[in-house]
Amino acid sequence: MVRLGWVPILDSATLAIHEAGHPIVGMLLGERMMVYGGSMFQLIFPAVFGWYFAHNDQALGYCFSLSWEAASLHNLGAYVADSRAQALPLAGNGDRIHDWNEILGRWNLLNWDHALGGALSAASWFLVACCFFMLWSLWKVRKTSNVPNH
Repeated sequence: MVRLGWVPILDSATLAIHEAGHPIVGMLLGERMMVYGGSMFQLIFPAVFGWYFAHNDQALGYCFSLSWEAASLHNLGAYVADSRAQALPLAGNGDRIHDWNEILGRWNLLNWDHALGGALSAASWFLVACCFFMLWSLWKVRKTSNVPNH
């Protein structure tokens, strides 16, 4: 599902979290919901870390979590956009299903795969811009707070 993207080590961790989400959601919410579990988990995990860092006033940790969420959205966008073509390699053996082909097929939205994937990709770039803005703001605050008052 995940191709080499922005941060390969994060991509690998996100893939593991994605794959773990399928059986966990399947056990909790039933087999029909299992297909949603991977994408849910890959978006929820970075968000939980972001929430933790935000509530503990750890701005750099929050920026890291936000960039992880952006990378996850970027990969998810590629996966959604691949729904009809199913050209991306999937994790596991050959009998795997393409999650988003099934999901969009259930909702009769398969023809929207490129638009939805593009929207997720655009959201990922928006988060990257937010990260850069936050880091720049932190830098400006630290720069001005280190200036001695005369």
